[in-house]
Amino acid sequence: MYGTNGFGRRIACAALAAVFGMIAAAQEATPPPPAKSPRIEALHAKVEARDATAVDAFWKTAESEHTPIIEAIEGVNDYVLATFLWKGDAQTRAVHLAGALFTEPRETRGLERIGETNVWYKTERMRKDLRGSYQFMINDTADLPKTDAEAMERGKKAVADPLNPKKGPGDGSLVELAGAPPQPWIENNRDVPRGEMRPHKVASKVLGNERAVTVYTPAGYSRERGPYGMMVLFDLDSYTTVVPAARIMNNLIDAGEIPPMVLVMLGNVDREKELPCYPPFAEFLATELIPWARANYAISDNPAKHVMAGSSYGGLASSYFAFMHPELIGNVLSQSGSYWWSPDWDWFRPIDSVEGEWLTKEFARAETKPIRFYMDVGLREGGVPSMAVVNRHLRTVLEAKGYTVVKYAEFNGGHEYINWRGTLAEGLIALVGTKIR
Repeated sequence: MYGTNGFGRRIACAALAAVFGMIAAAQEATPPPPAKSPRIEALHAKVEARDATAVDAFWKTAESEHTPIIEAIEGVNDYVLATFLWKGDAQTRAVHLAGALFTEPRETRGLERIGETNVWYKTERMRKDLRGSYQFMINDTADLPKTDAEAMERGKKAVADPLNPKKGPGDGSLVELAGAPPQPWIENNRDVPRGEMRPHKVASKVLGNERAVTVYTPAGYSRERGPYGMMVLFDLDSYTTVVPAARIMNNLIDAGEIPPMVLVMLGNVDREKELPCYPPFAEFLATELIPWARANYAISDNPAKHVMAGSSYGGLASSYFAFMHPELIGNVLSQSGSYWWSPDWDWFRPIDSVEGEWLTKEFARAETKPIRFYMDVGLREGGVPSMAVVNRHLRTVLEAKGYTVVKYAEFNGGHEYINWRGTLAEGLIALVGTKIR
């Protein structure tokens, strides 16, 4: 969804998420008001009773057990209480939760202070399958940012939780509750045969630029064993770092979950311009990138064997390209696709008179094409309408038009790679898995 390249894009995502948590989010069905944390209530009582040792003892326990504090809710099986803590000092005037997990309006994300102590806290009622990252904004009480640049600068001031040793992408802290979906395919198993990664530079006459392209070939690859199916994946830097795409391929192929495939990962030049339904970029892929890949690697000419994949704008770009060129790509793996997009639509500052969801309307108007889809989206992703709403809408339109949506999944998390690193494998299994075809 956001612009910039590589590591800078991850920082930008974290920075924008920290500030644009002020935007309303797609949430689970509204639960009853959260119950109070028994441990916080006990501390309140001790402070009111002037127990001089209570606060130090509380922090000592929090430092040894780590945060957030997770507590069961009596009589409730699917939710727990998660209490986030910040140890304030004499300069602390306000603390807010930020990051991909927290996209509610700002006024609902502030931490409370226990009396005149240094204990700042917020207790959230969370479903047990939650996974995501968060940060704190300290003394950031100014009005909403007026520009994206201002938002990013303010977002850079967000800090991780010093009491949580689990780290998310960028500078965030990670919370994974007991029921969070397992992500077994990201593990670095040394016994698994590894494919080879080959870096390239691919120039485009259509776009007038050049980009980095890294090609993964599976263990045992040879032209004699081909032709191979191919996955084209956007955001090269992110899918070689935060999401270990090659490792995921190694594990899936070794386990026999998918056939050996060639993976073509594309670097960004101007992500904000090229990925959202940009005809010249689609022309580059169709007339330059894919022919280049076929000329240099043993890749099948059967579109049913090929997948185009990406997250956010990458999911949108994948669906758009397959729509334009089903003769080249027969499968779309969309991770939190930005289907809110239209040429004049501003996701951060929507205007009632401007209509979004351009690509969804194009699918509705056109004849059905031979494309299969895997789609996922997070329940805690923001937007107006929310990311969940626009993904549900596209899914419904696709199914009504007779497309095969092999799997549509909603995870309990935000718009971030910590979730997509798991769903990339799920999408490949669903689309090209050896056990279902």
